[in-house]
Parts: sequence; C-alpha cells; structure tokens
Amino acid sequence: MTDGKGKLSFSELIASLDVRGVTFEEMAKSQAIYVLQNKNYYYKISAFRKNFYKKDGRYFQLDFANLVDLASIDMQIRYFLMEISLDIEHSIKTQLMRLITENEKEDGYTLVQEFSASYPFSYNKFYGQFERSRYQNDMFDKRHAHIPVWTLIELMDFGSLVDFVQFYYQKYDNRRLKKMNNLCISAKYIRNACAHNNVLMINFFGRKNQLKKYPSAAVQDYARSIGVERKFVTSKKVNDLISLFALEKEYASAELLGYRRERGNELLQRCLRYSDRYQENQNLVDLYHIFSALVHYL
Repeated sequence: MTDGKGKLSFSELIASLDVRGVTFEEMAKSQAIYVLQNKNYYYKISAFRKNFYKKDGRYFQLDFANLVDLASIDMQIRYFLMEISLDIEHSIKTQLMRLITENEKEDGYTLVQEFSASYPFSYNKFYGQFERSRYQNDMFDKRHAHIPVWTLIELMDFGSLVDFVQFYYQKYDNRRLKKMNNLCISAKYIRNACAHNNVLMINFFGRKNQLKKYPSAAVQDYARSIGVERKFVTSKKVNDLISLFALEKEYASAELLGYRRERGNELLQRCLRYSDRYQENQNLVDLYHIFSALVHYL
C-alpha cells in the first residue's frame, strides 16, 4: 500500500520512489526489490526519507541504500534503548521494594488498596493482565484475593509502574524518588516506541514535534550536563531520550553502565560506517551528535 492509492507491486513501489527522486546508484533496483521482499517492508524503509530535503519536489542526494542503512541503524538503536528501558524498570522496582520494606508504616497490603483507589485504570489494567496471564496462573490463584505490594510491583507494566512511582512519591515525598518521579513519564514514551518497534529516527526537529510546554527544569539541567544544545531540548524525542539516559545514569550500577556505554560506542561506530553519505544532511548530523552525547554521558 502507498499514499492511499491502493496496493502496489514491489516494482511499482520502487518506481514510486524513483519518481520522487530516490536514486538507485549504490543499490540497484533489483537489489532494492529483494530487500523489500525478504529483509524489510516498504514503510519501515521509506519512512527515513523524511530526514532528507527536497529540491523542486524531488528528494535531494537520497539513494535507496541510504534508506536501508538508516533502517538498520534505527533497529539497532531501538534494541539498545529497550535494554536501557529494562535496566530502568528493574532498578525502579528494586528501589521501590527497598523503600517499602524499610517503611514501618506499610504492611504490604494497604498500599495496594490505596493505589487501586487512586489509580483505578492502572490497577485494573494490572489486575486484568494478572488474571489472564499465561504463566502466572498459580500466583493468581494464590494471591488474587489479597494482593501484596511485591506482587503488584513485580507484575505491573511500565506505564502502571510510572503511576505507582507518582503515587508513592506523593504519599511520602521521599527524596530518593524525586528524579524517578520527574523523569519516568517522558522516558516511558521512548520505551513504548521501542517496545512497539516504531520507527524512531524521524520527526525529531519539525514544528509539530516540539513540546507544547518548555522542558522541565530537571530535563534542562540534565541536558546541560549531557552536552545537548538548548535548541534541541524542546524536541519531544530529545526530551524523552534525555529523561531515559538520566534515569539509567542515576539508578543503574557502575558495572551495568560500563556495559551499556561499551555497546553505545559500538553503535556510534556503526553509525559512521557510511558517514560520507550524510555529511550534508544537517538533521542526521545533529541526531548523531545528540546520540553521541547521550552515550558518553553514561
């Protein structure tokens, strides 16, 4: 499918790119068709054309091989960010359980009832997932009548976990949760995009992709520490990436940070494999420098 005009064959999809100025010098059309048939699909590849400029209605200095290369880089970055998101989720749960265990005011059960009353949507989502779980049926049979907080935290998804952080922070105003509370919501957007395999490296700097409000003071402070220029921080995705990396830096262990930094540096080198193709593309140059600053911050 393309542009709402009905289904096109693979040859017709390639022809539609050709008409719009995409060249096939680095990768022949026959190879491009093979890619669409066997390695990736049209939307996932063609989406990256949004990073390139048009001249007289046709894309300028854009070869199909560039789209394939960017799709590969984007996939690897999404996997990397998803690993960081899982680090953060584990660290948040660990921090919460330590605070709750050490809190003599909590019995482990009342907190669940209070959360269900304050955040019924998140609690009901958790409960429904718990009830339908393919692998947790024994636990559900044992715990569903009186759910303890450790079961809630173990099984809730990231969105509900963010709500629980906010709930517990509002109740106790614990300073160890302040950064977590300030940054989790923004980090969630990047985490969900990666989990749903959404294209990431597009729509960073356009007017429609700017925050409606200026970034929080916390994000602005982290941006300065990381080395991200102020003009980029109003981008929704840049704002969310800063939040994600700040949480990783704050809560992950030194050993884990070293491992993620090493993997991030490998990705930076991968980004430079065909850097000569993108030297004149300011959007991609800016994206590389932002990602590089984030990795070196870890």
